[in-house]
This record gives sequence, C-alpha cells and structure tokens, in this order.
Amino acid sequence: MRMGCKYKASCWRGRMLWILFRPPMSARPAAPDVTLIFGPMLIGVLLNTMLYGIMIVQAFLYYSRYKGDRPWFRHLVLYLVLAETANWVCDVGIVYEPLVIRYGTPEALQSPLLLRADGVLTVLISTPVQLFIAWRIRVVTRSYVLPGFIALLAIISFGGGLATSLIVSLFPASEKITKFRTEIIIWLVSSTIHQPIDILIVVFRVFFRVSVL
Repeated sequence: MRMGCKYKASCWRGRMLWILFRPPMSARPAAPDVTLIFGPMLIGVLLNTMLYGIMIVQAFLYYSRYKGDRPWFRHLVLYLVLAETANWVCDVGIVYEPLVIRYGTPEALQSPLLLRADGVLTVLISTPVQLFIAWRIRVVTRSYVLPGFIALLAIISFGGGLATSLIVSLFPASEKITKFRTEIIIWLVSSTIHQPIDILIVVFRVFFRVSVL
C-alpha cells in the first residue's frame, strides 16, 4: 500500500509541476503537441491501475490471514482501500475528461474537473500511512525524534494538499494556478522530503530487525 501511496503522490507532483512551469499561452504554438501533456498522464494512470490491483490483493490477503488483528488496524486498512478506490476513479477521470469528453477542443488543455479532488485524496491516503509508520517507530524505539519528524512533514504535506485542492477549485483555469507557485511548491517540497524518510525507515527496520508494519 505504501508503494501505491508514494506513486500516487509522485503522479500528482508531476501534474502540478507541469501546470506551474509550462510556458504561457502566447508562447505556445496554435496547435500544440499534446504528446508530452497527456502521454505521461495516461501512462501514470495505467501504472496506477496496476498498483491499485496489487493493493487490492494485499488487502484481501491481510483480511484473510490476520483476522485477529487489532480492530482499528483492520479499520485503517478498510479506510485506505476505500480512499485508494476513490483516488483511482479520480485519476481515471482526470485523463478521461481531456482525452474523451473534451477531445479536439481548446478546453482539453485546461485543468480537468476532478483535478480539484486529486490533491486532497492523495493526502487523505498518504498522511494516515505516514502517521501510522511514525507511531510504530515510536512504539519500538521509545524515541520521539524520527517519529516526530515524520509526523511533522506528514502534517505539512496534508495542509499543502488541502490548500492546493482549494486553489485549483477556486481558480480552475491553469493560467491562474501559476500565481500560487509558492503555496504549491511548499507542499511539493514537504512531500518530496518523505523520499529520504522512506530510506530511513528501511535503515531502521534493518538496524532493529523488526517490522514497523
């Protein structure tokens, strides 16, 4: 599930970076080549679908093998499955709208409607997972340093995801979103810092020879 969360966050960061730093309309040709716009998005959704299928299998195996696990563990897994499903539907819609509904029109280059929900859905998935990992590390190590750092970045990322979804909702035109680069970049940076944290978690698991999941 963590692999799926990280990949979804990476896909979201890629979409937002493209919106933020693409050239203005006046600098682009009248008939732009949309290969670099929709090609990566389509490939991302296809890979996302594969990871979603893997996550469903993981959830099935979990509920089959760990029937005596803590109730709130099982509820957390159920929540993640539902949230991942909603996020997958959202990602498919983000690609379906410009490639099918708005195909061949100038509106196809505008931000899709479901892009407004993608940011908040991403952090609603990633933040609980990161906080759960932080809690498990706290239980095993009895230290607040690394867990606190992970929790802090998770909370910052959560706030940034909510703010980004709000910005996209209030200013759906892609050209207006670029005015809020600072707010969006703060979130993207806080999310990216989680990548070395994942390495720290692996080092932690090897050093203490325990599972944090």
